[in-house]
Amino acid sequence: MPKSNSVLTYTFVFLQLALVGPQLSFDVRQLNNWVNFEKVFSLPIGLFALLGATTTLVGVYHRSLLLNRQLDRVQEQIAISNKQFKRSDEQFKLSQEQFMLAQKQYSLVYTKENYVLYCEHKKQIEEHCEKIMNGLRKRSDRYFEIDYEKMYRYSFPENSYNQMDNFSLNSVGAAFEISGIIKENLEKMCESLTPFMHPDSPSYKIDACFAGVGVYLFKPKLQDLEDPLLKIEIFLETTYEICGILRRISIIKKESFTEIHQNIKLIEKKYKIT
Repeated sequence: MPKSNSVLTYTFVFLQLALVGPQLSFDVRQLNNWVNFEKVFSLPIGLFALLGATTTLVGVYHRSLLLNRQLDRVQEQIAISNKQFKRSDEQFKLSQEQFMLAQKQYSLVYTKENYVLYCEHKKQIEEHCEKIMNGLRKRSDRYFEIDYEKMYRYSFPENSYNQMDNFSLNSVGAAFEISGIIKENLEKMCESLTPFMHPDSPSYKIDACFAGVGVYLFKPKLQDLEDPLLKIEIFLETTYEICGILRRISIIKKESFTEIHQNIKLIEKKYKIT
């Protein structure tokens, strides 16, 4: 475009020179020639200025078109980026949902497995206690029963349907040591056997202690016995059997069980119970 402007301007200059050239004076020593130069060549100069301005406007318009195209491309890229971001956001949300679903499934499987382990361990404890009970029993009749659910919760408080920490047959987290209460009240029974199973009596407190861990004496069955010494004999035998079971699952320590056995022997010897 600038080259064509120059050609057109030179064309007008040469045309003007051809038409009025003989009338022009090119004597540079004449001041009027310098003063009137702009007037003489006003048409080519004006044409050049007009074409230059037009070229500038066309250039500006052309650049604005290019800029608009670039802006359109930028907008397209922004739209594509927004779509990609939206797609990424949807994929992220989908991944989060899948992760939450996987967590729920894992939690469900974990809970089911713990429930199975809890029931299986409780069953092992029950079978273990029944086996010990059969080995310790001296009489055909039973004078106590065991609430294994309560005993298990007392003996293994660290285990639950949701979390299993102890898989052994020995208690490590029992709430408190019951052997002290049993020994103390056996010593009191050594001093006096009566009243039997009366509130605040040593035998009653031992029964309450056993009930705390899920073992319940058949008190009516004991009290229905006519022979007072037979009541005490069976009570002591039952106490020994229960303490033997609690010893084997570590609710009562070995040393404490030995002392309890000695106290029972002292009572039997003192009152001639055989």
